[in-house]
Amino acid sequence: SDRAAHLAAVAAEGRHPHLLAALTEAGAPPPADPADRDALFVRLLRRLLPAMLDEGDGEGEGG
Repeated sequence: SDRAAHLAAVAAEGRHPHLLAALTEAGAPPPADPADRDALFVRLLRRLLPAMLDEGDGEGEGG
C-alpha cells in the first residue's frame, strides 16, 4: 500500500526511530517486493503501535 511504502521511506531516511529500530532488530532491509514489504510493516506496526501510543510523543498528521 502507499502507506506501507511511505513508512518504508520514512524508516529508511531515519525519521522514525521506532521503525528504524524495528528494521535493524529484524536484521534485514525491507523486502523489495511490495506485498512482502506490506506484510512486514503490518507485523512491525502491530508490535510497535502500542508502544508508540503509550509514549504519546505528539508527532503525526493527526486524525
